[in-house]
Amino acid sequence: IKLAPTMTMMFEVNDLAVASPATVSRCGMVFIEPVHLGWRAPIDTWKEVRSQSYPKYAADLHRYVVDLCDVALPFIRSQLKEAPGIPSVDANLCKSFMEFCDAFVNDSNGFERVMPLEPGQEEATVKPATRADAANDKLLRMYIIVAAVRSLGGNLHEASRAEFLDFARPHFEAICPDVAEFDDLYSIAVDGEKGCFEHIEQRVQPFTYTPGMPFFSILVPTTESTSQFITLDALTRNGTNVLFSGETGVGKSVGIAAFLDNLVREGEQADAGMKFTVATANFSAQTSSGNVVDIFETRLDRKRKNLLGPPAGSKMVVFVDDINMPLVEVYGAQPPIELLRQVVDYKGFYDRRKLFWKNVADTQIIAACGPPGGGRNAVTPRLLRHFCMQWIP
Repeated sequence: IKLAPTMTMMFEVNDLAVASPATVSRCGMVFIEPVHLGWRAPIDTWKEVRSQSYPKYAADLHRYVVDLCDVALPFIRSQLKEAPGIPSVDANLCKSFMEFCDAFVNDSNGFERVMPLEPGQEEATVKPATRADAANDKLLRMYIIVAAVRSLGGNLHEASRAEFLDFARPHFEAICPDVAEFDDLYSIAVDGEKGCFEHIEQRVQPFTYTPGMPFFSILVPTTESTSQFITLDALTRNGTNVLFSGETGVGKSVGIAAFLDNLVREGEQADAGMKFTVATANFSAQTSSGNVVDIFETRLDRKRKNLLGPPAGSKMVVFVDDINMPLVEVYGAQPPIELLRQVVDYKGFYDRRKLFWKNVADTQIIAACGPPGGGRNAVTPRLLRHFCMQWIP
């Protein structure tokens, strides 16, 4: 391929671990340290976006998120231990914090929303709040605390979680004094109707055995599984990609599968506001990029030549189990992982035969994996940064 003098090639790479000196010597190098990229700019942008739909709450949300990130991130990096082999970056934790806030503070939870302008409409329609401003203000502060625990502290190893709560508790109590009544903040939720915190164990559903159910499909609800359901439900309905990691046997896959079954059943009800379809993929060492393409091409409808999507009126959730199993090539590449990252990042992929771009609409990923080792490999942070990461103890 001959390049014209007016053309320039630019590469953005994670590292130079497998680059030859001959390649490096022919390129101008610009090295940017992570600490210089910062995490405040995405939060400022988020505030501007939220100000259009939720002008009453955007400033408070922005202030609380910035203040908590400002004190928590340095402490997490210097004193605490994250999920083994599945590290996060500061920008990823901040993004997860914002995703949780979006999932909690919205019109479905009774907060006032300014609706987008329709064609020909001069004045925006306001969907009113279902509670008084004072009640919503308190509820917002309660949701902020739950969001902070599940995002900033979500990927922490269980050995570090008590230390994180001890450090963060004074800051949480300054936001909402009611949190002082609870010891384990990982086991609390917000009751929107009553406007108070509650122990998650109060939401645990009684177990009912179904005769003939396969032994390995039995899931007895516990406080931990109910907490996972709350996280998955909030983030999935918000369109957020989620990654559950944990040691083998803690119930990641079974819990996610049970949640997705329940999600589909709820969507089939007549009064359901949102419908979901589900596709499941189990990665292995032999999974190829072609296998990943087949998942999307066979489970999504072809709406146009260059557009794939779920059936009209629904959203697609793709559950990828053992996402870190694909084999690492000689020079560190994992084609299935990179193709999945392309779908998450750019919302599409190239047709393998005719090489035109295919868009993927209304699709999100829920993934599960164990720590690297025993056939599992480290996954590029370029993919992990798109997920809200949760360590399951």
